[in-house]
Amino acid sequence: MSSYSLASWAEFCDLHSSTPLPEDVHFEHLFIDTREIVNGSGGVFFCLKGRRNGHEFIQDAINKGVLAIVIQEDYCFDLALPNEVFILRCPNVLHALQQSALMHRKRLVNTRFIGITGSNGKTIVKEWAHQLIESEKRAYRSFRSHNSQIGVALSIWKVRPEDAIAVIEAGISSIGEMEKLEAMIQPDIVVLCHIGDAHDAGFPNREAKIEEKLSLAKNFAQTICLPAHLQEVVDFIKSPLAKKLVEGKKLCFWNAKHPEDSGLPQEIIQVISSRFNTLAMQSNAMAAALTALSCGIPSKAVQVALNNVKPIPLRLEVLYGDSQSILLNDTWSNDKESLKLALEYLHQFDQRKHGIILSELSAETDEEDEAWFSLVFDYLQKQPLSFFIGVGAKWHDAMKSYAIACPYLVVESTEDLVDAIDHFDRKHTTILIKGSRAFALEAIFPHLMQRAHPSFLEVSLSQITSNLSAYRQRAPHSKIMVMVKALAYGSGSIEVARHLSSLGVDYLAVAYTNEGIVLREAGITSPIMVMNADFTAIDLLIEHSLEPVLFSPESLEKWIQASQTNDQLPKVHIEWDSGMKRLGFPINEATTIANKIKEHKVIVASTFSHLVSSNNAQHDLFTQGQIDSFSTSAQQLEKTIGRPVLKHLVNSSGILRFSSAHFDMVRLGLGLYGYSEPSVAEIQPVLTWISRITQIHHVHKGESIGYDRAFIAERDMKIATIPLGYADGLSTLWTGGYMMVNLHKARILGKICMDLTMIDVTNIPATTVGSAVTILGNGLLAKEMALHTGLSVYEIISTISSRIPRKYIS
Repeated sequence: MSSYSLASWAEFCDLHSSTPLPEDVHFEHLFIDTREIVNGSGGVFFCLKGRRNGHEFIQDAINKGVLAIVIQEDYCFDLALPNEVFILRCPNVLHALQQSALMHRKRLVNTRFIGITGSNGKTIVKEWAHQLIESEKRAYRSFRSHNSQIGVALSIWKVRPEDAIAVIEAGISSIGEMEKLEAMIQPDIVVLCHIGDAHDAGFPNREAKIEEKLSLAKNFAQTICLPAHLQEVVDFIKSPLAKKLVEGKKLCFWNAKHPEDSGLPQEIIQVISSRFNTLAMQSNAMAAALTALSCGIPSKAVQVALNNVKPIPLRLEVLYGDSQSILLNDTWSNDKESLKLALEYLHQFDQRKHGIILSELSAETDEEDEAWFSLVFDYLQKQPLSFFIGVGAKWHDAMKSYAIACPYLVVESTEDLVDAIDHFDRKHTTILIKGSRAFALEAIFPHLMQRAHPSFLEVSLSQITSNLSAYRQRAPHSKIMVMVKALAYGSGSIEVARHLSSLGVDYLAVAYTNEGIVLREAGITSPIMVMNADFTAIDLLIEHSLEPVLFSPESLEKWIQASQTNDQLPKVHIEWDSGMKRLGFPINEATTIANKIKEHKVIVASTFSHLVSSNNAQHDLFTQGQIDSFSTSAQQLEKTIGRPVLKHLVNSSGILRFSSAHFDMVRLGLGLYGYSEPSVAEIQPVLTWISRITQIHHVHKGESIGYDRAFIAERDMKIATIPLGYADGLSTLWTGGYMMVNLHKARILGKICMDLTMIDVTNIPATTVGSAVTILGNGLLAKEMALHTGLSVYEIISTISSRIPRKYIS
């Protein structure tokens, strides 16, 4: 992080202080929100006026230790100041923030800047371009969708001199805004992603919108990347208006409708066509690839990186609330397009009661209220809701113009919402909470959340999507069955199964009948195979359309008996024992079993077996023997019953190591959750286990810690107590291992208790009660824990207790 002299910076930004500014005082950080200030030493707080007036938080900024505060020149200031805090005045605080960014930009002479603009797709193109560029060069990209007059300034401030490339997203909503963004970014390359109807109200016509967005390239850019499949863009480039913007610059085009006309190598087009199946995603990928090539990234490197590019997560969390409610947290944006997606997600999420908490449009957007409200009320009139709460004064007038059938309430602020929410029954309700950042609707969550446990397990549905995609690429011609038994390996079976169903997996698999029933009662309709069904309760299999595995003469006989009194039996799956000696019909009895299946007209969906050691090259000869014997028995079954059935054998490791044995379907288990053998770069863990420090003790040398005095302090120590123990799934074998606190390893001390664990934080800075502690994730892997404990990764993740709340990021 760059450091600046307070006096030199104030002079550059034309800031005025009533006291002289010392030349030897420097700062590094800029803040616009006191909630983000953890340790303000070396930072400056800008009192911006928005929905909330930053001047109201001056005392909070002082208390948190900032070095200086920038205020409006006419603001009356009467607070007592510590000697080390400086108050700086200016006519326009936002302009001062932007001048700060400009000062930093002038220092970054060796960094090439890329400006990403357009109506849609900016964030995706930015993130993918960054991934492609970073495969060869050190690169920075602006955070999330921080593309406004404020967001761009803060993004530029975070670019380091050692960054070779900086990818900055630039968003505007009306004429005149891009001039300030261009002055800050000073881009070498400009990318226009897409032109659509977002923010149309801020421009007299579409041509004016294109002109304003391309003015990002007016004074500094040497290269402009453009979508040739958008006729409006092509027409504008040929018009006289474009001359002053594009003359003398290199123009590069991609064409998602006619890829052969793109300025991209054929090998890259082939990768994009195979990986992305919608025009929008293909266009975004082409834009990112063209951007990387324009930065000098070799074509081969771009091609390889495109194969590994990660999907960009939607900013939506699935959380468990009180009263057995589910909360869909989408409190980051509220434009029409994102609202459509959120309402569609709610509609398809489950079959429970639904409620909506929705803010009005932010004052920062220029979307037309009428069109936006029309979208909302069209949904409310068509879909039954348990309740609706509108946040913001505009809802009062809107409710007079539209009629809705469900109970509703309007509140003017998020503060009022805390009291209003208790007017409605939330039991067994899925609640969409959506609004723009200005309304800070996240403040309602502490009031709605379960208060069952101070820890949580974060499950990245986005990474599950990426992992699934990686395996699909390696088995492109086979169906996929995904294992969701044992709470989806600890991740949470319902949410993971629902997500996998939305991604079009062909089969789900569970261990026991009751696991399948739970999924059916949650509204999961995908085919489900039950690996160890209870054949004394066949009626439950029939009622819930669950397909059992037949693996022994006894199970086959019970199924035949049931078929004599019921003609509605589901399909079955036939398992062969090819070497595991666990479950399955003996291979040498394939003919006998197949004849009995044919005789009694048992309907077979698939036949399969289990590989014993697909991840271990030492046993490849044995594995090949399993493949051959399974193939023989499967062929015998098909020949006898006179029709083909699905055949599946390989697991996660087998998918990667035995492509010749993919057959009709592959079974994905541990690999989906991020643990692959052999390792594959794009397959990453989906779980992050977080807790918080509940107490800190200062222990003297010689004192003992925990049960049986198992640890004696070898020096004076600072220890922290974590509200996690072996009842939560933290193995006692992890004693002597570590957790992560503030990016530092904290050793586990003494014996792990049933509900609590003690860790050493002696040399870890800024550790207090409430500090976050990572048990898994953020560099601490289940594989590492498995090596220490002697357990398998399966045991580590699948035994995380159900009393730990799951938090789903999608």
